[in-house]
Amino acid sequence: MVKKILSVLLMVTMITGYVFFLRAYEKEEKNSLPEIVFDSDHLVLSVSDDDSRLMEGVHAYDEEDGDLTDQIIVDSVSVFDSDYYRTVKYVVFDKNNKAAVASRTISYTDYTPPRIYLKDSLVQDTISTTSLNRIIGAVSSVDGDISNSTELKCGTFQNNRLDVKVSVSDSTGTESTISFTCDYDRTVYLADIVLNQYLLYLPVGTEYDFLENINDIVIINTSRPDLLEQVIIQSSVDFYTPGIYEVYYYLSGDTGSSARVKGLVLIQ
Repeated sequence: MVKKILSVLLMVTMITGYVFFLRAYEKEEKNSLPEIVFDSDHLVLSVSDDDSRLMEGVHAYDEEDGDLTDQIIVDSVSVFDSDYYRTVKYVVFDKNNKAAVASRTISYTDYTPPRIYLKDSLVQDTISTTSLNRIIGAVSSVDGDISNSTELKCGTFQNNRLDVKVSVSDSTGTESTISFTCDYDRTVYLADIVLNQYLLYLPVGTEYDFLENINDIVIINTSRPDLLEQVIIQSSVDFYTPGIYEVYYYLSGDTGSSARVKGLVLIQ
């Protein structure tokens, strides 16, 4: 009977000691984790700021290792939420490879959605996904060149015109999309009307002289700006109604060489 009582007491003592050990260990583990703190939980940025500004006002400290601020890294930056805030997650490790994670939000004062642009005329003698991808690009105010992220979908081909839809998203999750037609034309044009922009973006109500969009006229590798006044422009652009419009630039064969170029105007 005495042995049984002693055994029970020994068991209780061992269990109690183990529980205290676990609590002490957990407390030690908790207290030994590094900590990340912010001067402010929200940071306002310009899209022109470099990534170093994400580290502004971020500090890290560990009881054993001391100041770990210079070892903080940005783990991820989210897409926009409904308030156009992005969440930045930071992480830091101590010398025992224990991690601390903390997050705060950022916003931009001057963000604009991605812009799709065209590098060449929409009159082409070859039309394919590959050839179209060569003349389509995109730029983001936060990510720079995002041409490799464009998605192109070709639709109906009718009367030598192909329906095309282009979309692109930047790292904020914002998507831009345009739809247009590309003209298939096997005519040999000896001249080329080179445009400054093959896709113009204009605010509603802003009228524009499309002759100003002509950069040069080239005939067999020779610049002929003297032919500018002979360019004929055809367009149905309504500068006061949002939408995407086609603009054709023609150079008559009376000049010795003809040209046919197509650009777009997006009124927004």
